Amino acid sequence: MSESTSPKTLLAPDFRSHYRSDFLHQAAEPEWASALRSQAWEHYQNLPEPLPVQRTLRRIPLLDEARLNAAIGQPVDSAFYSNRRESWGTLAAWGELSNAQEMTVVLPAELADKGLIFCSLAEALAQHSDKILPHLDHILPAAKNREAALNLAYWQNGFFVYVPRNLQIAEPLYLLQSLNQGQQALFTRSLIVLEQGAMAAVVCDFAAESQSAASLSHDVLEIALADASELKLVHLQNWGQEVHAHSYTQTQLGRDARLTQFNLSLGGSYHYAQSQTLLQDKGSESLFLGLNIGGGQQHFRQQTLQDHRSPHTKSDLVYHSVLKDEAYAFFNGLIYVDPLAQKSESGQVSKSLLLSDKARADAIPNLEILADDVQSGHGAAIGSLDPEQRFYLMSRGFDRQTADTLLVEGFMEEVLLRFPHADLQRQVAAHLSLHLLSESDERSEA
Repeated sequence: MSESTSPKTLLAPDFRSHYRSDFLHQAAEPEWASALRSQAWEHYQNLPEPLPVQRTLRRIPLLDEARLNAAIGQPVDSAFYSNRRESWGTLAAWGELSNAQEMTVVLPAELADKGLIFCSLAEALAQHSDKILPHLDHILPAAKNREAALNLAYWQNGFFVYVPRNLQIAEPLYLLQSLNQGQQALFTRSLIVLEQGAMAAVVCDFAAESQSAASLSHDVLEIALADASELKLVHLQNWGQEVHAHSYTQTQLGRDARLTQFNLSLGGSYHYAQSQTLLQDKGSESLFLGLNIGGGQQHFRQQTLQDHRSPHTKSDLVYHSVLKDEAYAFFNGLIYVDPLAQKSESGQVSKSLLLSDKARADAIPNLEILADDVQSGHGAAIGSLDPEQRFYLMSRGFDRQTADTLLVEGFMEEVLLRFPHADLQRQVAAHLSLHLLSESDERSEA
């Protein structure tokens, strides 16, 4: 194996020495947090690299070129931030994390007085350690996951959301994580904690202000949902076309807790997304929805785990990809049912719609059922537009382009209409329409 492709050289030697001599020294944080970083770095060096990640990271020569202490960038244009924020309608609170550095938050006093915490993770380390310590590095532990270890060693900033017991927030909390300069390595780590009976909706919007040079976004989100709590989460990835994105989301659900997660991936040259839900206690439920919209040579990889550990748990997953040009999508999902998880229900469906001869998709749905009284199913489908459906629409007066557009929209709505938050459903649809419209304008100009 050549030096350029070895797992041990994915980070250049000077990058490693830079970690101890520069980055760790500059991290202004409590001693216990620095100790976590050091432990995570040791885990990263010692843990074996998962084969799928190893193969894909070999094609990214970014980390040899970009040093974290150079990943500062300039403040993101305020108009860019305000325009994206306003596009999501009425919000309970909002914030912006620019180039993984400083975070600006607007939190109304009435919510703060009720105990809601919405701040940067760096600030939370100093002011809310009692609420962070039980969860940080426990939901997605660095000792068991090499990519989580890398993130915990290098994270620069992130956000922290804490919703106290029985507080139910109707409007979403919105956070824009933005990038406006190339050759950056952004390592962000965030934590969402909902106490018993709490309810909230959170929008994580990853967007680039401009099409800048190649950069890396490496994001970890840990979520702890206590008994009878409910979270609706939207994860929108709209990076520039030169960004390599890696996102890891792990959720732990208590008794009767509910999670609805919607992932929409539009940008980036490469996006690896790992989403895992641990249905730890009786009655917990999760619904995972996802859409990849790709063109050019975009590459999407989605890895999911629906982990049933207790009886009477439910999970469902619906993931669609719409691909044109030479875009590629790969889905690998696992439903695991523990021997103790009797009476559980689970489902998993992945579909890919190919709009060109060179677009490709692969899917590997998996079941590992160790209980004997469960309902579980999975399936995958890959194909192109149905010519009979197109013919039917054209026979009703639609031209071919309009007919194809309607069929694609119907394919996407199979996912969109499952999201149980009407306002966010409309906003996600609006962002999707805007993305498709901008692509259409680019084709017209070409």
